[in-house]
Amino acid sequence: MHPPSAPGDGAGRLRVCLVAYHALPAVDPTEKGYFGGMETHAWQIAGLLAERREFDVRLVVRHHRRARVRQRRGVQIVTRVDRWFRLRRFVSDHAEVGASRPWLRIKRWRWSLLWAIPWLAVVRMGKPKLQEPTEADPFFAAQEADVYVGFGVNDVSASVISTAGRLNRSSILFLESDADLDERFFEGASYTNVYGQRGDVCVHALQAADCIVAQTPRQQQVLRDRFRRDAPVIGSPIDLHVWRPLPSTDARSSDRYALWIGRADAFHKRPLLLLDVAERLPETQFLMVMNPGDAEIASQVRSRRPPNVRIIEQVAFEQMPAMLQNAFVFVSTGSAEHEGFPNVMLQAAACGIPIASWEVDPGFIASSECGFVAGGDADALSRYIQSIQDHPDAGETAGQRGLEYVRNHHRSDAISDRIADLIRESCVRECP
Repeated sequence: MHPPSAPGDGAGRLRVCLVAYHALPAVDPTEKGYFGGMETHAWQIAGLLAERREFDVRLVVRHHRRARVRQRRGVQIVTRVDRWFRLRRFVSDHAEVGASRPWLRIKRWRWSLLWAIPWLAVVRMGKPKLQEPTEADPFFAAQEADVYVGFGVNDVSASVISTAGRLNRSSILFLESDADLDERFFEGASYTNVYGQRGDVCVHALQAADCIVAQTPRQQQVLRDRFRRDAPVIGSPIDLHVWRPLPSTDARSSDRYALWIGRADAFHKRPLLLLDVAERLPETQFLMVMNPGDAEIASQVRSRRPPNVRIIEQVAFEQMPAMLQNAFVFVSTGSAEHEGFPNVMLQAAACGIPIASWEVDPGFIASSECGFVAGGDADALSRYIQSIQDHPDAGETAGQRGLEYVRNHHRSDAISDRIADLIRESCVRECP
């Protein structure tokens, strides 16, 4: 590693490097792949910072080849080329891969693992020892940033933070869910969460980051109580020019649907619970945008799908506003243990769509009266959805309350100001 140079890119701009490995489909809709709230959040922040002339912004993504897009919205797109990343991602979804023997433990069996695991073994034998996330990464160091930014508590963020520390540069960690603050992380390397992240690596990320940003006051409090770290609360930015309600005349269309968006899994987004609701409302049309995720759960959803449910796997980022605008309600079956402040809830609110949540309220649904939180009661959630469908005026009123909440708390220009201030401050001192 070389000693750090003076801050700035030579033109007086602070160099900011954000890392979100799976964000490429959000950046370039021509690229196939799945992305979620974390990737959307990273891309939004990168674009907002790049609009300011004081920052030189780059976003690091990972792909099996160099991305076709090298720059978008003023953001430099840096590809970490990994020819085997699709294979790695498939195996990681179904097995835990460690740095020492036994280096593989099956989580969910798939027959495809019979060929995937041997190929991964061949790849591993041909490469040097795996990079420890608690050590500096030469690839990140080569970006020569003044501020490094990670998203979510995971091995990638840990590596980003370790690199920044080795270079004597600043690091910022954005929390992306309540599960980022799991107390079981203190069990160390013996604990691995459902995403395959080791406890000791996660604790390192939370302790070594110069600044941590919480999504909600609850995360702020848990972080303080459990990890003895303070954090400002900064919500996700929402561009109200992009996410906006349909004209009231269009909003009355009879072909609107109840919309669900998420990943196929049994612990976080839980699409099977949505089917419990849909079966209670056979006359209501449901649209599920379901990232396959756990192939076994995805298969169960498809085999059990009632006639009033339509499933699609992927929607380009640019098409998301129209998809939300055409819904009469957004339905969330996310778990209270794993959700934080889902971006898609804010996007729905900005589009004037009421929110029907199985159990999660990130702090605005009940208080702003923009939807309903069912407390895990499928019958109650079904009744609310039916009520909104039968009384569109009530749905519009709830949707307007959600829109007002977003205007007051999540406008992209106001959030951009706060993040820009944070980055400037992080270059001269640790964040509060």
